[in-house]
Amino acid sequence: MKYANHIDECEDGDYFEFMPGPYDGRTGNEDSLYLNVEIFDDLELKELITEIIPEFDSYGITTVVADEWKQLAARSEVFAEMQDWAADVYKQYDEMTLIGL
Repeated sequence: MKYANHIDECEDGDYFEFMPGPYDGRTGNEDSLYLNVEIFDDLELKELITEIIPEFDSYGITTVVADEWKQLAARSEVFAEMQDWAADVYKQYDEMTLIGL
C-alpha cells in the first residue's frame, strides 16, 4: 500500500492505528492498519475526518461505523486504498476503532 502499513512495515515515527472492531484496551494489533502522522498531517486528514465524525479525537479513541468509512473512502485516496481491508472489517464487526496518538 502507498499510505497505510501493517505493524511490521512501520518505521520510526508516530502512527494512527485503525483497529478492527471495538476498542479493547490494546494497541499495536497485528490485524490493524497504521497511518504515519506525517502523512496524516500533510494530507490534512484531521479536517476531513472531523467533518464526517465531529467527535474525532486525534489523541484518543474514535469509533468509525461503516457509513462514515464509506464517506471517508469516497473523499480521500488514503482511505480508498484501505477499502478492501475495511470491507473485511465490517463483515465481522459493526465498527472499527481509530486510535490516536
